[in-house]
Amino acid sequence: MKKLLVLLALCLVTLAAGCTLTETPMERNRRIVHMWDIQSKMMVEDIDYFLLLDRSSNLSEWHTYVGK
Repeated sequence: MKKLLVLLALCLVTLAAGCTLTETPMERNRRIVHMWDIQSKMMVEDIDYFLLLDRSSNLSEWHTYVGK
C-alpha cells in the first residue's frame, strides 16, 4: 500500500509540474513571438511567390529591368 501511495504521489507531482520546467514565462513568450515572426515572413514569401512578385533569376540572356 505504501508503494502504491508513493507511486501515485510521484505521478501527481510529475503531471502537476508539466513539461516546461526549464522555461520561464518570459522565455516562452519570446519563443512564441519568434515563431510568429518567422511564420509571418514565410507567409509573405509564399504570397509573393504566388503573385509572381519574386525577383528575376538572371538566368536568361534577356534581362528585364522594371522601373528603369
